[in-house]
Amino acid sequence: MKNQKEARIFGAYFFIGLLIEWFLFWLFPNTGMGGMICWPIAIILSTLIGFVLYKLVMIPLSLWMVIPIAVVLLVFQTKVQLGLMPQDFGGKPSQQISEAKAAYCNYDKIHVAQSQFSSSYEVIVFKYKFQYVEKSRTKNIKLNTGIERVLYYLLESNKLPVDSTATSLNR
Repeated sequence: MKNQKEARIFGAYFFIGLLIEWFLFWLFPNTGMGGMICWPIAIILSTLIGFVLYKLVMIPLSLWMVIPIAVVLLVFQTKVQLGLMPQDFGGKPSQQISEAKAAYCNYDKIHVAQSQFSSSYEVIVFKYKFQYVEKSRTKNIKLNTGIERVLYYLLESNKLPVDSTATSLNR
């Protein structure tokens, strides 16, 4: 009976590790041919770290001690996978995350006369802020990657004000 508990914990960690890799591919799809190394690395990491968890559970530890260890190991695995994920364009995933965060945080500083943007994320914020109000809000915004969709979702869900004075966009 006890062996089933360890096997379930190993299986759950393995599944969550692969699910994280799938989510990272959704966020950053521009891996090109280099993306072929990401899945084997995710499988190897999930197997190795899952095995470490399997061995830890064999030691008499309570569940409240195993869960924080598993979360720390998942964060470590995610950071390793992000660091090893190649991108054909757009920069490293960590750079893309920081650019999207900066664009979101600078929402109030973007103005209608602005003509130069430091990233594609600022363009998304600009188009969200100064788009003309229609039924289809995403008509003028092309969202290519998952991280761009997440940024737009954050703008929508936080009900940031839209400036409807700019009635046409030629950007």
